Amino acid sequence: MSAAPLSKRILIVDDETTLAFFLRRDLQEAVPHYQVDIASSGEEALTKLTYSPCDLLITDLNMPGISGFTLVEVARSLYPKVQVILMTAYGSQEVRDETNKLKVQGFFVKPFPTAELRDCACDILINGQSRALVVDQVAASVGAGSGADSGIDRGAASGTD
Repeated sequence: MSAAPLSKRILIVDDETTLAFFLRRDLQEAVPHYQVDIASSGEEALTKLTYSPCDLLITDLNMPGISGFTLVEVARSLYPKVQVILMTAYGSQEVRDETNKLKVQGFFVKPFPTAELRDCACDILINGQSRALVVDQVAASVGAGSGADSGIDRGAASGTD
């Protein structure tokens, strides 16, 4: 007797293949009943999304071709209930403002511990929580006295740092 097909799907989109590989491995261990797929570009992700929806889209912001913001907009036009986690090395205020507009469930500034993103993804997928974390390792290393955000829950808030 064969196992039932996987119906839940996570799509990781990043042109940094090493990061995508480790995120995939962590998520496969954390949520084994989810299919975890990787795309190395926004265009590849759109092709995959055309044929199969995903429950969680984890995407980089800056990639050659289609940006993460454009990918999120198109993915949500196809699948309005898709949950989103955005990753970037460019955590400017403009990027954070656009992230708020898109109402993503998680926002991570690189570099970040992959365990933090895995935990956020699990909260979204398993617990049904739309907890939106902002994880900024650079700000965290500056020190708590600087007023920088190291991780805030903004699930019900409209603003960021």
